[in-house]
Amino acid sequence: MSANDPKRAEKPTPILPVELGQDRIPYARGMRAGDWVFATGLMGQDFKTGIPADVISKGLPYGGRPKQEKESDLLFSNLEAVLKAGGTEFANVVRFDQFYTSPAPVYPYHMARFKRFPKAIPPSTSVLMKRLVLADAETDVNALAVVPNGKNNVELISNSSLSVPSSSGFSPGFRTGDYVFLSGGMATPPPTEETRNGLAMEATAADHWRWLGRPIEMETRYAVAKKMKRTLELAGSSLKNVIKGQAYVTHVEDIAVFSATWQDIFKDSPVPVTIVPMPDPAFGIKGARTEINLVALTDEGATKKEVIDAGVFTGYEGMPNAVRAGDLLLLTGLMAADPSGLVPEARLDPHQPWFGSTIKGQARSILGKAQKICEAAGTSLANVVRIEQFHTNIAEFHPTTEVWREFLPGQSLPFSAVECGPTMPVPGATLLMDLWVWIPPSRA
Repeated sequence: MSANDPKRAEKPTPILPVELGQDRIPYARGMRAGDWVFATGLMGQDFKTGIPADVISKGLPYGGRPKQEKESDLLFSNLEAVLKAGGTEFANVVRFDQFYTSPAPVYPYHMARFKRFPKAIPPSTSVLMKRLVLADAETDVNALAVVPNGKNNVELISNSSLSVPSSSGFSPGFRTGDYVFLSGGMATPPPTEETRNGLAMEATAADHWRWLGRPIEMETRYAVAKKMKRTLELAGSSLKNVIKGQAYVTHVEDIAVFSATWQDIFKDSPVPVTIVPMPDPAFGIKGARTEINLVALTDEGATKKEVIDAGVFTGYEGMPNAVRAGDLLLLTGLMAADPSGLVPEARLDPHQPWFGSTIKGQARSILGKAQKICEAAGTSLANVVRIEQFHTNIAEFHPTTEVWREFLPGQSLPFSAVECGPTMPVPGATLLMDLWVWIPPSRA
């Protein structure tokens, strides 16, 4: 193994870095870290002008191929370039996260994805967001792939009891080495069972009941503790070895109940989760209030789960800061919150409102927390390999890049930024970050 081998590097390697916009924001289209390749914030863009003019075709919008088809094809060309430069290919992708601005681009995107993945679609989560960071963009994609090393072959986890939409090519899960990746799951029943508004009967209350159970709790328990638990078992895993979750929730008033339910499900082995407030509708099932995806470890694998407590308040009482699993550190979604609410450094002085910046204060608070968690896990924020930023106003994205450059000057950043629901769970907060960080071999 050479000294230049990415597996021996002490920092992740940016893949195809570019500078975007008039402020020349350093963006990494992908990151190679050990045997992982992260492709984050991919769109059908040319990295110079945004979505190219020949994709938009403003002067002749209906005279050629549909714009959404051209955008999807360019997006996958961009992904292919990242994978190739990172030493891997489409066959080794193990996870997709897709953000759309409306239902309209979903089908064209699925058709483009089928061309690249004719056998099995990697575990996938698709949700609707309000806006993306590029004007005219309708789809933003994050992907994770492995570089084959003889021990991390990609294996489809099939579960015949799941309801599978044929148009999406849905895969319940993939296993690679000691890691298991599950698709976004909702409280949908097996295809042989009756539904109520698309959801399982036991996960919903009949229309004539006013207070029979709490909808978000019933959906969460069904999706995680019943459906996804079974898929984990098929992969040789279990709820005790889940290492990260993402939950998209359409009603912000549901979040306290969701958090309590989540912590109860995983009370014997805490799991960090990023809870994203969403616009409504947000999912492929109209009646759903949440969609959840999971990352786990196999029960018998050599890689073990370690819960990290750096004493950081995440915005939720009792929520773990992070989990360390092999060479990955997976953080709970972070907001600029302390036990009393929005942190003081993010609050504007009402007598001098234009002498500060709440979004910069939020970003500094979040990155300070993240750095503390990284240090407790034996790594550094400089080893971040995936950044998802959820904004209530996408116009606040640019100031956060200035704060990132304060913390990591000159470093290309693997970011994806989207506009989610209208409010965050913490009053006054407008930013939520989901971060994945690599742990170098000397510290893993």
